[in-house]
Amino acid sequence: MFHFNNELKLFVALGLGFASVLNGNWAIAEELVTGPPVGTRLTTVHCYANSGPLNGRKFDVTQAIGQGNGAFLFIHHMSQNGMTVARALDELTAEYGILGFKSFTIYLSDDRTSAERRLKISNASLNLNNPIVVGLDGLDGPVNLDLNRKCSQSLLMIQNNRVIKSIALTDSGRQDREFLRRLIEDLTGPLPSDTRDYLDLVREELPADPKALRELVLKQGMELHRVNRELKKALKGIPKYRSRKPASRMTPSIAAPQRGNKKPLQSPDISPSVMP
Repeated sequence: MFHFNNELKLFVALGLGFASVLNGNWAIAEELVTGPPVGTRLTTVHCYANSGPLNGRKFDVTQAIGQGNGAFLFIHHMSQNGMTVARALDELTAEYGILGFKSFTIYLSDDRTSAERRLKISNASLNLNNPIVVGLDGLDGPVNLDLNRKCSQSLLMIQNNRVIKSIALTDSGRQDREFLRRLIEDLTGPLPSDTRDYLDLVREELPADPKALRELVLKQGMELHRVNRELKKALKGIPKYRSRKPASRMTPSIAAPQRGNKKPLQSPDISPSVMP
């Protein structure tokens, strides 16, 4: 009877375990979800910039993106992989900016002073076109966005002031670059592959306002500076090859053997004869 009770307890435990899995309560099988339902209208997202073009200003990133296409990358946990994603999004935003795409990377923290100090170092190292800003809505971010702090970053894709897609990033890194590109192109469409078509697009999108045009030129100058800097880093480890010494052009004193001759031809004696 003792053995029967133990076996019964084992079957009951296994049954409860399988029931938990079927009900989605097994922690290992849980899939992280972040962000509000699709179609949620954005409200104010308060931020503060301590570097870059908006240095020293409080502003609303929702208003900054406006009615166009864009993305919010909320950083819950600062890490090297997370910074790689932030850099990739910044570079892709510069690339697809001609199609009106905008983005902001927002660091969430419950200690603003500590967050600002940390971003000073990170932004100086990353040298982004649009530096990371400090979120002022607390550790959980804006209440209506339902962000999940269990993931490393929360990525919200935005169109017409509404959330189109929410993605929880956990094991992020360089492999996410092409994934980000696909998400952006789902909103903007692809860039023209033909050079002439691309130049025509640039001409159409150039701002007529002199001040806006000046800002665009400054941003493109910063992007060119960043690309040159990255190129120098990439070339720094490549060894410099020395040029080979030129081959000697000295004429041999003995001519090379002709085909079919076993002995080389002797050079003729052109020295003056000596009379006895």
